[in-house]
Amino acid sequence: MRALLGWWRSIIGGGVWLLDWAARIEWVQQKASQKWVAEVLELFPDNPLIFGAIGLGFVLWDVQSRQKQRESSAPQSIERISIIEFFREAHRRGVYLFDDSRAIRELCNRLKQDAADEVLVIWGKARHHSGTFLHIPHKTWQEYAIDWPSAFELDHSSGAIKGFPKEPEDANFYVGARNTVNSSKAYFDLSLTKSEAMAWLDRYCREFLERQV
Repeated sequence: MRALLGWWRSIIGGGVWLLDWAARIEWVQQKASQKWVAEVLELFPDNPLIFGAIGLGFVLWDVQSRQKQRESSAPQSIERISIIEFFREAHRRGVYLFDDSRAIRELCNRLKQDAADEVLVIWGKARHHSGTFLHIPHKTWQEYAIDWPSAFELDHSSGAIKGFPKEPEDANFYVGARNTVNSSKAYFDLSLTKSEAMAWLDRYCREFLERQV
């Protein structure tokens, strides 16, 4: 029992010394000027344990904050949403895209303009079934437009939009950026950064529905 008590006294004594040393470094003393810390120290002016404990608390807080900063600054993979799924989401939110093409043309023109203005990013692949998404430069949209007809099933006689393709993942490979002069395509499998696209769609759908009232 005595050995155990001696062991604990050694640990506590060493801990008090360490805490007191940590608390006396300059940045901890500066933090101790905060009101609540100063009030605690006034109650226990000569107690190294209290002073040291506060110092260790700040040390641990600083270590934890630095760890969170490192985690938040670490590169994160980009979650994307295909352009067809983006159109589906707009349709679900009340932007009716079937039959007449006016709604989809308006949506794509606004999307193209904001991509040109660098409000959002549109991604695409340089070739069919290429595995790498590339950030389509904003200047591209001065001469290119979103090839939206490839994202829908169309009535071949009237050109009306009948619905979304039955296999949207496969169909999205063919939705690209089409040159407005010679109709050539520069990118395929268009996609957007999901979080950015959803925030953009929130604003667009709200404005769209307000105009319908």
